Amino acid sequence: VCKEARQSGLTVALTGDGADELFGGYIRYTYGPDIWNKISFLPIHLRHVLSYLIKIIPPNKWDLIGFLLPINQFGQKLHKLALRLSSVNSVDELYFSLINEWEESVNALTNIKLDPPLQYSSENILRRIDLPKDTVASERMMIWDSINYLPNDILTKVDRAAMSVGLETRAPYLNHNVFQIAARLPTDLKITTKHNINNAKWALRHVLYKYVPKNLVDRPKSGFGIPITDWLRGPLKPWAEDLLNIRKIKNQGFLNHNIVSRLWNEHLSRKYNHTPKI
Repeated sequence: VCKEARQSGLTVALTGDGADELFGGYIRYTYGPDIWNKISFLPIHLRHVLSYLIKIIPPNKWDLIGFLLPINQFGQKLHKLALRLSSVNSVDELYFSLINEWEESVNALTNIKLDPPLQYSSENILRRIDLPKDTVASERMMIWDSINYLPNDILTKVDRAAMSVGLETRAPYLNHNVFQIAARLPTDLKITTKHNINNAKWALRHVLYKYVPKNLVDRPKSGFGIPITDWLRGPLKPWAEDLLNIRKIKNQGFLNHNIVSRLWNEHLSRKYNHTPKI
């Protein structure tokens, strides 16, 4: 997209980055607090039992039930919920588990000494930044995304893509005045209590209604996902196997080759979908 824009003669483009983080656009701001409200009252030993019972059935078996509901990747989602049942003790920890693809206790890194050491665990971040205790769950998640996900993922990705072809990008939502307005808005002007396609970015939608037909605005949120799960098992398999070659992993010395091989084989057998980890 950036390449096409640059070739058409554009030198500067506006992006929508920041709107989701500031105005409640991600679905985790709704289902994250819902999950916490459902599990927080359960005794920890009961959570461990439920987690164990869920995990003894492989995701592909749970998918048979998900097909009837219907819920896409039901088994994978249920296993992620099981991990959270037994590991999170606050809504902040739940947030970090939702964005973390390596939630298991097993560590894929080898026991190498890093200088400086890795310090970006959720526990370290939680200790460094003390949010007000009266901040509601969805707002806490928006703040964490603004601190972590937005600069380290979204803005990085866009900047690399744009600057690789000499295209300048500007993010109007990240103007400090807009940021301050968003911070002062009550949560219910960002996320409504109704669970439908209109529950996110309520304030922005109502501004947009003045300029754009409602049928173009009131649509389900849609990401930019590609079918890389199937590609890794198909046309991209040789490419992936070359990168995940055991000898190469051993020589590089960073990752535990046994864990990498296990995840790759489980993915190819369709027992699990390990695309994000891979």
